[in-house]
Amino acid sequence: DGGTGIGTIVLTVVLPNGSQSTTSCTLSPCNTTPFTAEGNYTFNATANDTVGNVGTLSARTVTLDNTNASIVLNAPANATNTTATTINFNWTATDNIDTTLVCNLTINGAVNQSNVESTNGTAVNRSIGGFADRRYDWNVTCLDDAGNSNTSVTRTFTVDTVVANVVLNAPSDGRITGDTSITFNWTATDALDSTLACNLTIAGVLNQ
Repeated sequence: DGGTGIGTIVLTVVLPNGSQSTTSCTLSPCNTTPFTAEGNYTFNATANDTVGNVGTLSARTVTLDNTNASIVLNAPANATNTTATTINFNWTATDNIDTTLVCNLTINGAVNQSNVESTNGTAVNRSIGGFADRRYDWNVTCLDDAGNSNTSVTRTFTVDTVVANVVLNAPSDGRITGDTSITFNWTATDALDSTLACNLTIAGVLNQ
């Protein structure tokens, strides 16, 4: 009814820094100055009508949060190579306000673990098995209570459980020669690695 019958409305807001803001008005709704600082705002209102009746609104809290959580990937380290088919994924999500965030672990573009509760500033671990031999990409996305979403950097790891195959090309097995200089030739083949590190051992002693 445009505020008919209302005498005065007093709106009190406790700001995130603990200070108070008070606004008085004679119409409903009673608007206060827009707030920009992030944090918790606690407000209540008292209204009296033109005949002296007083009503008080119970205190309510509103949180202003426009900041995304930061996410640090702790393990596995980027570009890890491993023979293990079970991988421990570890990350830490930190938020300016929320005590608990909800996070998704994404591997090769697909969510593998969803809605993982991540306590603010505390490392979270998820152990996942069944990885086949190949290279994988992974990252973590976290959401706070205000709907702010952030995705970590993307890291890689490689699972490789198959040893390389080595073929000795020369000299042939059992060769007898008068040469004092021998050329050793071999071919190493791996399912994943394009370059392999090899040692040449002669008579039980590492030569190359």
